[in-house]
Amino acid sequence: MYFKRILAVIVSVLLFVSMTGIHTAEASTETISVKLSNYIGKKTELSFSIVGEHSIKEDLKNEVTLEDNKKYKIKAVNGKLTLYRSDGTKLKEFDTSITVEAKVYSTASIHTIYGNETRKYLGDVSYAVEDAKYVRPTNRNIPFEDYLKSVVPHEMPASWDLEALKAQAVTARTYSIHKQGKTVDDTQAFQVYGGYDWHPNSTKALEETKGQILKYNGYSIGLNAVYSSSNGGYTEAASNLWGNAVAYLPAKRDTSDPVHTWTVSYNKDQINTRKLDLAKPSSWWATTAESTPSVTNGIKTCLYKQTGYENTEIKITRIADIAFTDKNSSGRSQNATFTVEFFVKDKATNTFRMENGKIKTFSVTGKITANAMRTLLGTSNMKSTLVTGNEIIEHPRLGGNDRFDVAINVSKEGWSTASTVVLANWEAFGDALAATPLAYKYNAPMLLTKPASLTPRTKEEIKRLNAKNVIIVGGPISVSENIVSELKNMGISVERITGNSRMEVANNIAEELGTSSKVVIADGFNFPDALSIAPYAARNGYPILLTNNKHLLESSTQNLIKSRNVQETIISGGPLSVSDKVYNSVPGPRRFGGNSRYEVSANIANAYFSNSTNAFLTRGSIFADALTGSVLAAKKNAPILLIEPEKLTWPIEDSIEANGFDQFTILGGPISVSEKIALSLPNLSVKLSGAGYGHGVGMSQYGASQMAKDGKNYKDILSFYYPGTSLSN
Repeated sequence: MYFKRILAVIVSVLLFVSMTGIHTAEASTETISVKLSNYIGKKTELSFSIVGEHSIKEDLKNEVTLEDNKKYKIKAVNGKLTLYRSDGTKLKEFDTSITVEAKVYSTASIHTIYGNETRKYLGDVSYAVEDAKYVRPTNRNIPFEDYLKSVVPHEMPASWDLEALKAQAVTARTYSIHKQGKTVDDTQAFQVYGGYDWHPNSTKALEETKGQILKYNGYSIGLNAVYSSSNGGYTEAASNLWGNAVAYLPAKRDTSDPVHTWTVSYNKDQINTRKLDLAKPSSWWATTAESTPSVTNGIKTCLYKQTGYENTEIKITRIADIAFTDKNSSGRSQNATFTVEFFVKDKATNTFRMENGKIKTFSVTGKITANAMRTLLGTSNMKSTLVTGNEIIEHPRLGGNDRFDVAINVSKEGWSTASTVVLANWEAFGDALAATPLAYKYNAPMLLTKPASLTPRTKEEIKRLNAKNVIIVGGPISVSENIVSELKNMGISVERITGNSRMEVANNIAEELGTSSKVVIADGFNFPDALSIAPYAARNGYPILLTNNKHLLESSTQNLIKSRNVQETIISGGPLSVSDKVYNSVPGPRRFGGNSRYEVSANIANAYFSNSTNAFLTRGSIFADALTGSVLAAKKNAPILLIEPEKLTWPIEDSIEANGFDQFTILGGPISVSEKIALSLPNLSVKLSGAGYGHGVGMSQYGASQMAKDGKNYKDILSFYYPGTSLSN
């Protein structure tokens, strides 16, 4: 959608002028010139072609003959212009301008410019040197109504209702009529002009309103005939935006505007500094960039203008806060604040600003107008100052009302379909402790059920996955034969891995996994250590073997290890979980211990996941969420970090800091992992939301469209958006 953006400085100056009166000549007999940049940008050379008789005004000796449908090229060299054929043949050197004149102004006499887009123009086109090196064309002396024939369909879709287009025609004419005989831009800074790109509907709207402009107290309202795409349901008062009150530009509710919404999102942590060698910034500076440049680029432009940062290169590491404040009568914010942290490199010396041997983190808090903040964030991103929300977006949480929901949500997150599902008892963790490597081997989510019959929600998830096989972990007491029958009636093949004890179940799972050079041993009667090591074991195909209630290995487990030619044994947990006797009896032991389950969890993460950015967080005193989440963690090469409900604990905090984890998945609801913890994690996102496109003053184009659909004519539309004005030729 095209929408008006008015330069505040221009409008504020002209508010007084429009109130005192602008007397205009007959519009149809006047002309206007348009500097062309919107579809061209900045070019050191431009190509054009013509249809119809054209000549070059500055070619006084008639040395150049322009031919129809032949491309020509104009280059800016050393501040002057040179004309070439498309094959590179030089035709003539000129001074700082070239004017291609049409012998007759007509729709059959066309000048085509090949810029960022190919655009056709009627009449004369001049080319001038801009900023000593660019070629800037201007469409000269266009009949004013023909100018409007291009503006209206480029400001409002020509497919819209005729009455809306007529309202647009009147506002566009009023806004620009005082510019007759002058040169204007072809951008949204004034009005969008697309050359000879007319549409019958918008042309009809202009013809049916020919010469009509808006007046107040007998005078044209001129540049106060402002409009925007959408006002978000509430028009803005001119006094709120530009300081001077204008009677016919009040703030009021607009029930016709469809309240178009927008969002701008950014990461609070723009650069993960924990992954960088802060003592050697030269090693990463050139390859490190902010995660949301659409937001940070504008802020950096602001910083470069501050004392001390003029000739520097800045990398914003963190956006601590962006806030919009001081809402006015229309609900739009008037001011904004921002706080950012950043690194600095001095361009003149090619050195970094250091402190205590590391690159220094600077912090700046700024207060600017809301419109200025909108400019910094990008007006195409933040479409108005009608801000309705400023929300912190937490890392993904796979929660639910209970452990069944958590397991199902983990499954939905990780698997669109799955041929195999691993099924375990919902509260007897012993049998399932060793199941994560098995589930990972078959790319199978792990779901839970009550023992007597298949839990209905779990059954529906198995159906969604279109599973063909279910592996039940545990005996009939944990998962009954009734469930086996129910699954078979669904056309599913069922395999049960059982044993006389949880240790034997783990051994049998190991047999199904096949041989490996490493095994993992964990406490079979306390779940945390086994679940902490599960993602690593699963990714590598290492079986998890369990100790008995005396923290020793059963003879069958010892025999299994001997039969496999194991080279290394990873022990998860301290001597109170897996005894020193076990440690001394197994091949190549490596123990991950600690003073708590949290420290064990952190030590495993530090050893095996230092190259990962992902981590899963779950409550260390509940087995179910970690159990079902461990397979997904393995798929994402992420550790399971065990925490307390209301705090991370220092080992986990240190692990997050040391390893630079910045992508988190939370397993369990807020009772398991509190909102306080969720909001304390690194790399949170922020979503700014709002309504309306543009400044909101004057006519809403979407509102005009809706009013036309509702049967209102263009006079009704203009009367609503510019109350107290009248139409006049």
